[in-house]
Amino acid sequence: MQKVAYDPLNDFAPICLVGTNSSVLVTYPSFPASNVKELIALLKANPGKYSFASSGSGATAHLMAVLFNSMASVTVTHVPYKGSSQSVTDVVSGQVAYTIETVPAVFSYVKSGRLKALAVSSAKRSASIPELPTIAEAGDLPGYDMFAWMGFLAPARTPRELRMRLSAETQKVLQTVDIKERLIALGYEPAGLAPEEFAEFLKKQHARYGAIVKQANLKAD
Repeated sequence: MQKVAYDPLNDFAPICLVGTNSSVLVTYPSFPASNVKELIALLKANPGKYSFASSGSGATAHLMAVLFNSMASVTVTHVPYKGSSQSVTDVVSGQVAYTIETVPAVFSYVKSGRLKALAVSSAKRSASIPELPTIAEAGDLPGYDMFAWMGFLAPARTPRELRMRLSAETQKVLQTVDIKERLIALGYEPAGLAPEEFAEFLKKQHARYGAIVKQANLKAD
């Protein structure tokens, strides 16, 4: 979407993927759809009538919704915000129909009944909210699998021996019960991928998100 002063794949040395973070497809309580299939049917029947919110043009939430709308073959207006706080607030108030945001951003609203959660964005159900189906299963959209991730990287020339040691220590910490519970509470699925596996993961993510950006011709604000 924009030029940067570094190569995201070649200027960093992967150390460890800490975890992946599902997002949640939410709408306001009175919205006339109680599940993903009903949402898709409503959007198809009313092209251009409804809107979706994101935390900004090109943000992860935006790309997740772009892929969802594309796979569901619906036409919806994008309303970008500067951050998830305001975007979620406007969905709560009913000014915007829906958004796909992180668990921490929407969980309190869902718990209090101010937002209606329909599904999670990852291919597998989230450990933090296992009762929610995935978008893929609930919307009959096989292949839909979107999530954020968190990991450690170092400068590209960091010695392999040092990277392997850092990776091993990180993976050891990720196996502790306390850390696992904290990550799950934040909506993360603990991962612990080693450097080589993390490098392959990054290549796949780069290609996948790049394809979505090109297909939708997205530009950063």
